[in-house]
Amino acid sequence: MTSTFTAKADETTAIILDTVAKVQDATLEAVSTFTANLPEAPKVPAFEIPGFEVPSFDLPKIDVPSASEVSAAFYDIVEKLVELPHKGFVGGYQFVRHFLALPRESIER
Repeated sequence: MTSTFTAKADETTAIILDTVAKVQDATLEAVSTFTANLPEAPKVPAFEIPGFEVPSFDLPKIDVPSASEVSAAFYDIVEKLVELPHKGFVGGYQFVRHFLALPRESIER
């Protein structure tokens, strides 16, 4: 049997996750609509200034990760943290259950 607290927590979690999904969908739709309606940038004609030569130089090449790579790395770390084994317990939930049981164990001694 589920406690009233657990039922309310499950209901609240569902509402929060539903709200997050709606906000994400609305954000994607808004950005998509905005970018689809941007006017085309005007074409700037090439021009030359007599007696002026544009200097040429090489910029250093740097390896910068894409937003997708950063996002994937972030979620990979989060997954590893959630699955982190701790004294034979796998995952954060099992750790918390064990952690919360410690005070009870020390009182019962």
